[in-house]
Amino acid sequence: MTSFAVYFTLLSSLAVVAQQIAIVVLAVALARGAYEHKIFRWVAVHAMELMLAVALASVMGSLVYSNVIGFAPCVLCWWQRVLLYPQAIVLAVLLYKKQDAIPFVLAFSIPGALLAAYHYWGQMFAISALPCGVPGPGVVSCADRYFVEFGYITIPMMSLTAFALLLMLALYARGWRRYEQRV
Repeated sequence: MTSFAVYFTLLSSLAVVAQQIAIVVLAVALARGAYEHKIFRWVAVHAMELMLAVALASVMGSLVYSNVIGFAPCVLCWWQRVLLYPQAIVLAVLLYKKQDAIPFVLAFSIPGALLAAYHYWGQMFAISALPCGVPGPGVVSCADRYFVEFGYITIPMMSLTAFALLLMLALYARGWRRYEQRV
């Protein structure tokens, strides 16, 4: 890997770890119904903007990996992109129009997270279970790991984390709305 690829992967992996911490914190806060603290209130109020930031950062990251660094996406990566890229566009439009994007995010992030989890599981533990066969000209195997950062972060883990954070933000925002209606 080039030095740019090494540094980009390190920074992206650190961002993934931060996102994973945010997912756990939000999951605990959601389970406890913690909306009173001003940080959690801010997250709930700005969930749409945060979801847009996550989606845009994920789109840009995938494009850097494929178009700048040169990591060719496999079939499963393409399907994850199909479920991620529209979210960035639709979130931007719905944010501009001040409309609810939670159902859309849930509809695209749930299958995206499941697909990314399957890809990661196959890549790390059950290569024979992946649908991508033997790579040939123009075909990339889903089992290819371009890197493994911190012992577990691969491109499918980055995708899984992005989808999981989108889901958690959407669920937290939905919980916040229900909380506001009761109060």
